[in-house]
Amino acid sequence: MYDLMRVGFAGLAVDLALKDDHAGRLARFVFGRFAAAPAGVACLRLELAGNGPEHFTLWREGSLVFEATCAADAARLVLAEVIHAFASQCTTIPLLHAAAIGNSAASVLLPGASGAGKSTLCAAMDAAGHACLSDELVGVAGGRAVLAFPRPICLKPDARQVLPGITDSAAVSGRLLQSADAVVLSPQTPLPVPLPRLCAIVFASFTPGAPPALHANTRGETAARLMGSVANARQLSDHGFAAIAALARLVPGYTLVHGSAGDGAQAIGAIIRTAGQPGAWPRTINPPAGR
Repeated sequence: MYDLMRVGFAGLAVDLALKDDHAGRLARFVFGRFAAAPAGVACLRLELAGNGPEHFTLWREGSLVFEATCAADAARLVLAEVIHAFASQCTTIPLLHAAAIGNSAASVLLPGASGAGKSTLCAAMDAAGHACLSDELVGVAGGRAVLAFPRPICLKPDARQVLPGITDSAAVSGRLLQSADAVVLSPQTPLPVPLPRLCAIVFASFTPGAPPALHANTRGETAARLMGSVANARQLSDHGFAAIAALARLVPGYTLVHGSAGDGAQAIGAIIRTAGQPGAWPRTINPPAGR
């Protein structure tokens, strides 16, 4: 008899059959922050077994997917399976390769491909008290609303050198899984309820040693760059263009150049704090004109 965990996102569900207590603990670490999943038929069934706290095996629809000898690697790989299932089968709304960070009043969307530094910024902002709605996948729900994919923050191994205080604290409090290839951090800041609406879209670019600079994009630039982040474009009749164009019209877009995670987090935090306050933007920002 397996325990069954259902993970839901964007109206879809993945069923995860947990064969033992080790699998259950890993699944709760990875998916414990997700809201209740929808009823009905799941789009994918996975089975996870743990042979001790560090050795895991995953099957997809009865076929072996992986055997991992470290919990951090297993967490990263099972997440990849679930993300692929949602991105390949969602036909209703655009799903963006993006992070989202916010507080109870406002949130910021951080689009970008894997490796763009989204997760490092999320970890720095979580440590500063901002909630991580996602560090990899965000649903465009209409207007300024987004759907959160609140997985743990998946960092590169060098995060231990880039964010030593944050990773050390997480390890002490039991919020960190790590291996030679992965650092998986469970955020400490709770998700706000309801989820905050977007106040800005920020395309972050890390340049070592560069002073922080935040520049306004045109709406056309914002829309074009967002289209490059749509993970399920092939599943949408218009590749998501109408929803992305509407989002770019509603939410101002910016390009942020920063030389450290701390500088980037401070700039994004300033946007969130001043959301809805005309004239209170940081001096590095030029608010976009009505275009």
